[in-house]
This record gives sequence, structure tokens and C-alpha cells, in this order.
Amino acid sequence: MLLPHRRMYLAAFLMDCAFMAGYTVVPFFVLNQLGGGAGMIGTISALQSIGYAAVSLVSAPFVRHARNGLHFALVGIAGYIVLFGLAPLLTRSPALYAVLSMAGCGSMGLVWPALWSWIGAEPDLALRAKRISNYNVSWSIGLTLGPAIAGPLYHAGYWYPFVGIMTLAGLVWLLVLSVPHEKEHFEAITDTEEVQQQRIAYSRLSNAHLYCAWCANFLSLMLVGACRSVYA
Repeated sequence: MLLPHRRMYLAAFLMDCAFMAGYTVVPFFVLNQLGGGAGMIGTISALQSIGYAAVSLVSAPFVRHARNGLHFALVGIAGYIVLFGLAPLLTRSPALYAVLSMAGCGSMGLVWPALWSWIGAEPDLALRAKRISNYNVSWSIGLTLGPAIAGPLYHAGYWYPFVGIMTLAGLVWLLVLSVPHEKEHFEAITDTEEVQQQRIAYSRLSNAHLYCAWCANFLSLMLVGACRSVYA
């Protein structure tokens, strides 16, 4: 069986593949099935992003202090499957779809803080940097492949990609369930005083670049989101 951190890589890959597949097909679903236009596409896409960002900000402190932060991820994945995955199959009301899909994307705001917390809990700084790098590569590949899978599936039938999204998210749920929680997995490692000082210095260096990273992430996602919303 894959080691826990490798299961996290696979979970990140599959989850972002599903997530980006959803973002890819939503404009086409709104246009073709809900009869909306550019305004409705932009509004629904914005609500989805707002739900995700708001829940991420609110949930992150709770994840950090939870006995097992992965429980947040399990709840979030289940919410995403039910609310985002099933919404297109249950309603043709633009307002109801907007609410359900916003709540579904909001559920994802429970997932990523929990997964990142687990990856970042590695006490060995060099190993942590390596694993965070591999984790980023994993979800980035998922982002790349998601649209490539979603397009042909939507062409075959509008509901096919949503079934695929729910299937991938279900696999992620099983992977996360199989991973030991971070306090159990990492706290057995005892830090020396030297390692503790290194971690403090590392945290200070990371915090010095934190706000620049936030701004860069905000601007890049805003530009990409604007392009995707009008692509259909």
C-alpha cells in the first residue's frame, strides 16, 4: 500500500482533477441546460469561488486545533459530492443551482486546509519542503488534466462529467479515510532544541513572504476565473 504522504499526493491529484473538471463544465451547463448567458455564468462562478474562499478562511483555524483535522476533509468531500455533483441532476432552477453549487464549492473549503495541514505537519524541514513540492506538483497535474477529461465527457452527455466528478471525489474520500491523522502520525517524532530553533526561523521566513504569496494567488485566480467564466 502507498505510504501516507503518497496517498495524500494521489488525493490532491484526483481532487483537483475533479474540481477543475467541475469549473470547466459549469459555464456550458449554465448556458445549455439553464438557458443562462454570460451574466449568469459570471454570477454563479463568482458565488462558487466566494463560497470556497469564505469557508477556507473560517475553517482553517479550527482544522489547525482539531484533534483530527482530516475529519473536516471527509465532511467537505462528502458535501462536495452531494451538493455540487448532484445539483445539475436535481434542478433546472438557476437560483437553486447557484445556491447548491455555492454550498458544494464551500464544502471544498473544508478539504484543502485539512490536507495542507497534514502535509505541513512534517517536522523535518528538508523533507517537508520536498513533500510540499511534490504535493503541489500533484494537484497541478490534476488541474491540467481536469478540463481535458471534462470536455469530451460533457460532449457525450451533460451529466457524464458530474458523475465522473462524484466518482473521483469518492476515491479521494477513501484515500483520506485511510491516512492516519497528523497528530498520530507526526507527534511520535521528538524535536531536538536545534531543530525547534530551525523551525522557528523557517516559520519567520515563510511569514515574511506570506502576504506576497496571497496577493499573487488572488490576482492569478481572478484572471484565470475571468477567462474561464466567459469561455463558453
